[in-house]
Amino acid sequence: MAFDAGYQPVLLTEQMLPAADVKVLILPVTVAISDKGAESINRFTAAGGLLVADIIPGIMSEHGRLLKQGRLD
Repeated sequence: MAFDAGYQPVLLTEQMLPAADVKVLILPVTVAISDKGAESINRFTAAGGLLVADIIPGIMSEHGRLLKQGRLD
């Protein structure tokens, strides 16, 4: 769908996100997010970036442990 609309997806790491020139961040099936990854995503959205996720993102640690509260809640 994104390809049909003329968008070119880019794979980003949590270290790359702060310097990336993107307006929309899509998190497909991203249940596990590190603390640093969540901080980067929160800064991205606070700066006006749009976050799109298909399920509840960040409900597990980067090690796959279920968290009491999601990192992006």
